[in-house]
Amino acid sequence: MQRNKNHNDIFASMLIGIILLLSSTRVAADDVTATVDRVLLSPEESALLSVIVPGGDAQVDIAVITDFKVIPQGTSSSIQVINGQVSKEARYNYALLPLKEGELTIPALTVHLDGKTYQTDPIRITVSRTKETDPGGRPLFVEAQVSEASPFVGQQIIYTFLLYNSGRIANAGLQPPDFDGFTSQEIKRKEPYRKVVNGREYMVTEVSYILVPLKPGRMEIPPTVLTCDLVKQRPRSTRRPPFDSFFDDSFFGGGTQLESRIFKTRPLKVTVRALPPEKEATSFSGLVGRFDLQVQLSPNKLKAGDSATLTITVTGQGNIMDAEMPNIKLPDGFKVYPDKPQDEVVGGPNGYSGKKIFRSALVAVAPGIYRIPPIGLRYFDISTGEYRSLESKSLSLEVVPADKKEELEVYGPMQPSPSERIRKKKVEFSERDILPVKDGLDAIENQADFSPFLFFILILIPAFLSIGGLLLLGVVRRDKKPSEIMVAKARKALKKAHRKDIPHVECLSFLHKALMAAVFAKAGMQGEAATYAEAAEILKQAALPGETIEQTIAMLMRIDSERYGGIAEKDWNRDRLYEQTQALVRRLIP
Repeated sequence: MQRNKNHNDIFASMLIGIILLLSSTRVAADDVTATVDRVLLSPEESALLSVIVPGGDAQVDIAVITDFKVIPQGTSSSIQVINGQVSKEARYNYALLPLKEGELTIPALTVHLDGKTYQTDPIRITVSRTKETDPGGRPLFVEAQVSEASPFVGQQIIYTFLLYNSGRIANAGLQPPDFDGFTSQEIKRKEPYRKVVNGREYMVTEVSYILVPLKPGRMEIPPTVLTCDLVKQRPRSTRRPPFDSFFDDSFFGGGTQLESRIFKTRPLKVTVRALPPEKEATSFSGLVGRFDLQVQLSPNKLKAGDSATLTITVTGQGNIMDAEMPNIKLPDGFKVYPDKPQDEVVGGPNGYSGKKIFRSALVAVAPGIYRIPPIGLRYFDISTGEYRSLESKSLSLEVVPADKKEELEVYGPMQPSPSERIRKKKVEFSERDILPVKDGLDAIENQADFSPFLFFILILIPAFLSIGGLLLLGVVRRDKKPSEIMVAKARKALKKAHRKDIPHVECLSFLHKALMAAVFAKAGMQGEAATYAEAAEILKQAALPGETIEQTIAMLMRIDSERYGGIAEKDWNRDRLYEQTQALVRRLIP
């Protein structure tokens, strides 16, 4: 009895302490400040602006920032207890991309909090190319380039974004520029490759676009923007986590931390040249590049009334998709029926290439020997900077008279034709029918009337069966819990990731889906995707140990870093990563 009393006294003392602690919480907004992580930038770098507001939720007016492009980066908060005083602090983070060089200013920002208005101090940032360091000394940098800086109108060029990465990144997002004045088409991405820059090895990821300028003049391609989180290793802890040796990986040692960064390429200037004026009267096809022409006619001899097929094939490299049917000068005595053109055009590292096929049916009306004049194609050759004309050989076609038509024989309505007389045969039964043939008088006996009630019942039976099936399906679906649905998704994704015939990027995608589905299953909820912070919060609500949560988030970050960090297939251990992910999934959903 005395022991219970002591326990009650202790509990009451703790409760009073908590009440006193909460009552001493103070919110002071006198120290609203704005900070940046750097004050010296190159035009391709970004700065992180943090507006620190003691107290809690506030509204920050960033519309006054005009020297930078502002990209919100989320909000973080923290609580501190010092000498019994509880203080809360919120940080509003923004990425700043400089819009020009020189001495730029972040003006005083207005912050609204609890009905009061506060202002931060202005901040000056210097943006200069002299700040740029040797690319070989940076863990990550980006570049952009074009294959031709002074193309002709209609000439295709290749725009390439290059990401040089020597570390790990996560949450990568790419914002390509608006290619105003060009048509654009992204090319299928090739595998990342290794390259040494000033003694440092990088994994290079390329994203390329085919651009075709639409008009002459000076064009500027805006920067490509890359947003990502740099994965950094925390210092190792002397305390060894209680994980089995299966997860003894340097990636997890001591945990990791993310640093949000934004990178952008330099804007590129392109001078588009107009095509020179034509010297010949031959019409220009509008094609710019290098092309070839083939013309075929089949057959070369036919009867009047029959048709021959004229096939014109344009092959080459350039804006071949814009090719149109060349002009055909046919002699009198033919009718032309063009078919729909057939395209076989692909985009690759050298631009568009392939062929376009035009087919026409030529129907001969009268017999004779005809000559089809050469068919020509005039295009602009970018290799010589001049117009070039292609011309096929002339074709000949012999049309012979059609066969003499047979005279039609007319027969009366009661008189069969000879062919009908040949075809008519006595009907004989070679096999017994399924039902006996009734050939007596009883075949025309009246059958008993069908009961309306029975007819009504037979009509309703399918309806009742359908309704019952739908109700049963609804019950089955309602009984299936969200956790069961996510467990099934996790196992299905793991099964797909275990296949050896899929690319490593697809395998990583399935591993990410499996682990994320296991996170949602552990919390008894459905979902498709979540940020690292959201996933950690979901696992906290599921009352998981902190070590398990850290392990899960670290694995998600590792999978994402290998998905988007440009890791080549030959440089990663598929089986080991699969086994580690599978073990984590089993920890979450035994």
